[in-house]
Amino acid sequence: MTIVAPMSAGKSTIINAIIGNDLLPTSASAMTTIPTEIILDTDIDEPCLILDDDVLFVSNNTKQILKDYINAQEHSEIKEQLSSYPHLIDLAENIGCGKIKFDSELKGYKEIRETLTILNNIFRLYNIFVVAGLLNNDYNPLYGRCIFMG
Repeated sequence: MTIVAPMSAGKSTIINAIIGNDLLPTSASAMTTIPTEIILDTDIDEPCLILDDDVLFVSNNTKQILKDYINAQEHSEIKEQLSSYPHLIDLAENIGCGKIKFDSELKGYKEIRETLTILNNIFRLYNIFVVAGLLNNDYNPLYGRCIFMG
């Protein structure tokens, strides 16, 4: 089953209801920025998120661009630039400190949801800085696929 709808239409909420668990990140504003494929497999006891090489490459590239930008700014500047997005300030700080790492395979609902939230917010943060004219738009992340099995 493929679910396609406009932004903020509740696609992740519908998918979470279908699978019977809050796996995909949801929020009052648009949340999911990367395509996610869910494969239901009754032979697997615990959900597993597999980030393919393309997703890891693009995510790490985007994260490095953000890290370079964040570290070139004063902390107060970043907070001011993200004043309309206070939920992204901690992420920006963690990116700047190099605390964000991605594994190619993760297990468990909580870890998967947290990782998908971070991935989506990294691309959101990048786009916020590009739209504000703070980052050059020469780099255009082409999203790979996130594959969920469970």
